[in-house]
Amino acid sequence: MNYAELLQTWSSPSNRPSPAEIERQKWICASTLARRRRGFVAMMATPALVLTSISAWWLWRVAFAGSAPGALAFGREWAAPLLLAMTWGLFVLFVRGQAMHLRRHPEPGASILGGLRALHDDNRRSQQRVKSAAWLHLACLPVLSLALRQLEAADKIQPREFVSALVFFGAVAGLSIAGLWVFLACKLRPEGRRLGALLHAYEE
Repeated sequence: MNYAELLQTWSSPSNRPSPAEIERQKWICASTLARRRRGFVAMMATPALVLTSISAWWLWRVAFAGSAPGALAFGREWAAPLLLAMTWGLFVLFVRGQAMHLRRHPEPGASILGGLRALHDDNRRSQQRVKSAAWLHLACLPVLSLALRQLEAADKIQPREFVSALVFFGAVAGLSIAGLWVFLACKLRPEGRRLGALLHAYEE
């Protein structure tokens, strides 16, 4: 999306862009937002499938494999289900936030101002999602450590496997957090500032 072009259209000397130009800019806003909304659905599809599969597998083990060797014992291995519940909680918050965004901006293509407001709200929510995901990674680390320790206590993993798993998942979490903050600082925040400047110009 060309923010400079949008600002130039509205800040022209006459401040009266032609109807065709207005329609073109409305289409740019609407198509950009539609692409981002499709991207959100695609982004959430994979974790939805993974979380559903893991949850179904655990429920099956509890319901039908309670006495089998290696079965999940909630009384002694409650940290792993807690880890899954934390991830589900963030997933639900993301979906709820997107639903609120759609209710607030049902027709972003009706006007340039409406489209910019919808884009600005979408950017704000994207920033919130990135921050929440980064904090979840941090919050999950001690729970993951506890879950691995419980598996070790139940003789389901060896001490060396506990150390290896903790180092591996800790490194993955660290890299993920770094990537999220880079994405936030280098893309989402500058884009949010540009959208804020455009909104200010259009609302004056």
